[in-house]
Amino acid sequence: MIESDALRILLLWLTAAVFTLLALRSLVSPQAVAHELGYAITDRNGWSELYAIYVGLWLAHALLAGYAALHVDLAVLGDALAVLILGQPLGRLIAVPRSGWPGGPLLAFFVLEVVGGVLLLLVRPAT
Repeated sequence: MIESDALRILLLWLTAAVFTLLALRSLVSPQAVAHELGYAITDRNGWSELYAIYVGLWLAHALLAGYAALHVDLAVLGDALAVLILGQPLGRLIAVPRSGWPGGPLLAFFVLEVVGGVLLLLVRPAT
């Protein structure tokens, strides 16, 4: 494990930025995002779900990351964020036997989710 407030804060702000950008892209270009994810949105429930997860939940991730960066001494905040992030590749792994590995950008996201979540757990606050 690495003890460093500065590195943990950097990771948390980087995480906040990534989730903010993902949420904003989903807000601005929802059809493109849905298409890239293999979704066909056909009614209001589809739109609701896309906005709930890819805008609302991602903004909540960004807010938690920013709050955790401002309160780096409360390790549980960043740890909770790491668990949420690691839940994504876990879900992708659960899907592998049924549908295979994700492709394209989702395979890259899988790697980033694992690396980002594990780094947040390995870099501990020094305070």
